[in-house]
Amino acid sequence: MTLSARDIVCLVLYFIFLTTISIWDISFQYIALIAALIMIFWMVLLRGKWPKFIFIDLFALLPLFIWLYGVSIGVLNSNNNAGIVRNFAGMLFYLVYFFMVFSSISRSKILAIVIKASTIYLIIALMLGVISFINGNLVSFDEYGTSSIRFYFSVGQSILIPTLFIYLCGSSHFFRSDFDRMAIVKRSRIIILAIIISLIFSGGKGYYLELGALALIFFFLFIIRFIKKLKIDFKSFFLLTILVTIGIYILPELTNIFSSLIFMEFDNNHPRVIQGKALIEDFTLFGKGLGAVIPHYSRDALGYGFELSFHNIVHKFGIFSVFVFASYLAPIFYSLNEIFYRTSKINSYLPLIFMLYLIPASANPSIFAPVCVIMHCIALYFIRLNIYEKTKNV
Repeated sequence: MTLSARDIVCLVLYFIFLTTISIWDISFQYIALIAALIMIFWMVLLRGKWPKFIFIDLFALLPLFIWLYGVSIGVLNSNNNAGIVRNFAGMLFYLVYFFMVFSSISRSKILAIVIKASTIYLIIALMLGVISFINGNLVSFDEYGTSSIRFYFSVGQSILIPTLFIYLCGSSHFFRSDFDRMAIVKRSRIIILAIIISLIFSGGKGYYLELGALALIFFFLFIIRFIKKLKIDFKSFFLLTILVTIGIYILPELTNIFSSLIFMEFDNNHPRVIQGKALIEDFTLFGKGLGAVIPHYSRDALGYGFELSFHNIVHKFGIFSVFVFASYLAPIFYSLNEIFYRTSKINSYLPLIFMLYLIPASANPSIFAPVCVIMHCIALYFIRLNIYEKTKNV
């Protein structure tokens, strides 16, 4: 049996999604990336042709160049060698974007992989959560957090958000006309409920905010469809009425909870506040390079890692971090532009949905975790497919 480039991409996506478990060391994922790179490179040599480079490809290429810049500055500054190699090593997974481009894998195939992997991952997450509950290994938040408990938490849970969005769209009669064209999933309120439960019991404030952002997007999508069609079925109207009623009653409580969380997050004694000040004071124009530490401050024994991911990017890359942020903003602004000025089809929302991982990653050292980088790659690749489809239809 001969492996195609598309098969390699599918294997890489499944492998990364299903092995990002919090209790494991994920160093072996880089071995899979190197193996895939060698095979894809060999196929490129055999084919002797690469798909046409377009502008959106630049936003996947920039992070790779910035990573090389960070390595160079780290070496020039004589940073710890191990730190240079390990710090932000996940940026190498931007290569997966070019694997996708070379393989010409379809949007429906990628979404099918995300959904299937999410379902398997969801079962694993719930099982580990139950085991933690039985064993009493529940991690409570510290004095700066809430009184909630954590049954299971992993950066891998980020892949559940796009799946939740797709199932919510597929379960609503209101969005079915657009969703049927995707032909990906059947309606399943059980999976919707299970994903929400998994994310709630993760105890992660970032995931709570991500769920809130998804709710706002879904509500906005609902409003657009209503204005466009000027009609609504009784079931959707009844559900909307219940949600609005519940929202009115719980809004004061939610406001108090979020106010308390924000107050605690910005307390001068909170570890992230102390960390943020230390990072800002150590900022330089051209960055300290990968593996750089802050004098007289360390989050952990390694020294170069920090929970404030955006601060950490600026600390390591300096002024050149603007290219990393531009790469993040590209899918977000693309979706907003498509939604407001062109079309409100569900495909227009997908790049934005896949970028919602930035919310929990902004305050956790996971922004360049392989699974997160791959979600960014998928968002950029979907834009590429949209551009190709428009050009083809002109």
